[in-house]
Amino acid sequence: METEREELIKARAHRIWEDAGRPEGHEQAHWQQAEAELASEEGGVTRPGTGSETPTAQPMSDVNDTPGTESGAPKKPGK
Repeated sequence: METEREELIKARAHRIWEDAGRPEGHEQAHWQQAEAELASEEGGVTRPGTGSETPTAQPMSDVNDTPGTESGAPKKPGK
């Protein structure tokens, strides 16, 4: 029997699959994306027993520290 959370994940994963054009072989990726989206909407809290880890947010100060870029944007060739 599915829990309420699993039903939410299943419905979200199905929508993701449909939005992606119904590709075959991406079930796990769609399920994980659905879990991550729901966790984000819940404030990053993962429910016990779901088997998923909540992605951690990167501080904004670190976002623009990508090597070879300025302000996080790729440099134009030759510059």
